[in-house]
Amino acid sequence: MSYRRAIEQLRPVRYPKQDVQEKVQSFLTEATMKPDDFFKRDNQKEFIKKAIAGQIIGKDGKKFPAISSRDKKLSAFRKLTDEPDKGSPERAVMDDLIKTYFGAYSKIDKIANGFSTPSSGSPKGEDWESLIAVAVNKINKLKWNEGLEWERAQKFWADYESPSMKLGNAFVKELKIKGKLSQLGSSTAPINPNWKGTNKTPKTDLIYGKQKISLKKFGGSQLMSAGKAESISTFEAAMGMYSIDKTGRQNVNNVMNQIEKRMGQLSTATTITRLEKLRDSGKKLSKADQAAVEEMEGLQLEADFLNKKLDSLFQDQTFKQYFCWEAATGQTKFNVKGSENAISNKLVVFKESGSIANTLALDSPNKAGKTIAGKNSFYVSFKTGGSKSKPYLSLRTKGFKPKLTEQITFRDIVLEELSKSQYGQNFLIESELEQLDEFQIFNRLANKVKGVAGTIKNAVKNIYTAIMKRVTQAFNYIKSLGKRLIEGLMNFLGVEVTDVKVSGSGDFALR
Repeated sequence: MSYRRAIEQLRPVRYPKQDVQEKVQSFLTEATMKPDDFFKRDNQKEFIKKAIAGQIIGKDGKKFPAISSRDKKLSAFRKLTDEPDKGSPERAVMDDLIKTYFGAYSKIDKIANGFSTPSSGSPKGEDWESLIAVAVNKINKLKWNEGLEWERAQKFWADYESPSMKLGNAFVKELKIKGKLSQLGSSTAPINPNWKGTNKTPKTDLIYGKQKISLKKFGGSQLMSAGKAESISTFEAAMGMYSIDKTGRQNVNNVMNQIEKRMGQLSTATTITRLEKLRDSGKKLSKADQAAVEEMEGLQLEADFLNKKLDSLFQDQTFKQYFCWEAATGQTKFNVKGSENAISNKLVVFKESGSIANTLALDSPNKAGKTIAGKNSFYVSFKTGGSKSKPYLSLRTKGFKPKLTEQITFRDIVLEELSKSQYGQNFLIESELEQLDEFQIFNRLANKVKGVAGTIKNAVKNIYTAIMKRVTQAFNYIKSLGKRLIEGLMNFLGVEVTDVKVSGSGDFALR
């Protein structure tokens, strides 16, 4: 070893300031007693024993005075079998005991009293799955201390047998499990080839007969995997289901009708040029002129208008239900051969202290989806409109004959119809120089129907009429696309979902 190398090894390791702060905060959090800590493993029993013996150590290193074994507050605490919910009468009993004899939960040293995580570590999600499976199989007098579940659970069994057995009994009683409970969550499963996300972990964690259980830790686990691609894929799955729902189909058709109506109104409203001059004059406008200006500005066909119309669909309660349904079940994600068991049909929320906090049968989007949607929401980001950087006339040749398919976009229609006449080509070149997208070009064309005269007006009117005719044909075709209804509309408008941000709370939080 070189001298320089030896000196470098003697130098103290310097951690970034943020890392040091995080480590300190993590240690302080771990060392502080919290209400749920009393019900982990045998902590409640040990706490009572130490309290009576006067052996509870405070954060200051001193021991708290002993409590009589006949103390009413301690006796009431002894009767609690699980962590009580905040604000409940049972929690009030516990809070009263701690406040009276210890001042606050934070004044009890968790580590010094032996109430912290044992040497085996703290079980993660898949560890709890195996612990519950082992406990259920032991209760049902089946082989429990062998196999894949036991291989994972055995390192935690000595420290977590008590809460695991409590959970096992709860599963047997509440979920009517009379046979072998198996773990599925540690495996992977094939996913739908159209799914953009790459996480192949099944939604099902535990399986018994037809019950395919998705297991969530109380106050911790989430229904959705993290990542933008996963959120967008879930969103696209919801679009497909919403498109064939009676309410969803009607709402999408209404949006198309509103867009088409707006496009038709653009050529019949009050003269735009006069109103633009009025608006930009700096003079105080009369109520009538102000109303006309607002109407003029409101009748533009633009990204904001389209986004609002689409957002009205995606914020619809029925759409949210389908989104939450897919997030919980994986119905679309795992709709491939070999992944049948990966699709969950039951949600179970458990507490580490040994009880089931909540269950939800994943029976339908209208029921289970609605329940989950109650405390969850998402925000969708769109990208709207076509490119502004390439010459439009180079996109199509004169011999091009368009076909009516979902691949034809509004952009295609506008550019093709303009390219069919000399006036349209001149108009395109003028618009191209100003770098306008297809919506802005259409707005300008519609305005010219009102603003020019003679043969030019006829040419403009013909182009505008041809565009509107093809838009109507396209919308009628899109309405026939069934499950691809929303997808077809978004493709036609050139709208792309760029991100879906999810937030939630409660027992069935998405993220």
